This record gives sequence, structure tokens and C-alpha cells, in this order.
Amino acid sequence: MAQHVFERLAEPQVCASELARVLAPEGVALILGFNPLTLWRPWLAGKARQSGVALHLKSAQAAQQAFTRNGIEILQTRYCGASLPRTRTLDEAQNAWRSPTFGRVAASWLLLARKRHSALTPLRLRKSARELALNPRLAPGAHRECA
Repeated sequence: MAQHVFERLAEPQVCASELARVLAPEGVALILGFNPLTLWRPWLAGKARQSGVALHLKSAQAAQQAFTRNGIEILQTRYCGASLPRTRTLDEAQNAWRSPTFGRVAASWLLLARKRHSALTPLRLRKSARELALNPRLAPGAHRECA
């Protein structure tokens, strides 16, 4: 799970390539980021200034493109969190999130991603019955005296 990593990097492609490298084949990753269209942006900018961190907000689509270039498939994109900074209750936040108008301006986005490379290792082929008949051997550890 990568939580709000893209905000600290000027180039998300670097993070996407590293995540693609370390993610196991058929592995699943959850990537969270702040939405650049959110009304929380002034608050986020103020917090970034206070902590001395540069803030680079990226959209979910930009992150999705960075991951697909590195062979990671995005299964789902969701927008979550309160759309408005003054939302007080959980019900208000959930209703704003479900609204088609405010859905894309929610506080953050979540990507569900999967690496689709197979990790199958070819197994040794079994010897044919004909080859076994030419060279019969007992199983390791089996002796004729024990049979």
C-alpha cells in the first residue's frame, strides 16, 4: 500500500517503475493520493508549507498512466473522502462521495492495481513409460530386503 507518495515526488514515473519492480507477479497494490481538484487544496498547501515539503498533486489519471506504462494494470479507481472541508459528519461525507457532481472532487483517490506478469516456472517433464522401462530403478530409500 502506497499512501500519498505521489505528492512528494515531482516525477511519479520513478515511483511507478520502482513499485512495478518490487511488486510480486499477480500482486495487488493500493495507491492513495490527494485529488488536485479537491477543495482541500488550500489546507494541504498550508500544511506542506509548514512542514517544508513540496506538494505535487497528481490526478488519478496521471498515476494510472504512469502505472500502465510499467506493466501494472489498474483494476479500479475510486474517489473517497469528504468533498467539502466543512463536512462534519460521516453521513455528509458519504453522501457527498456518492453524488455524481462531487464524486470527482473528493478529497483523495484510490487505485487498485495488479501486476499481470506470470511467475510460472516450467516443471521438468516426466520421463515417458518407455524410458522408465529401459532403466528401472527403485525409489530412493526402498530396498529389496524391505519389500
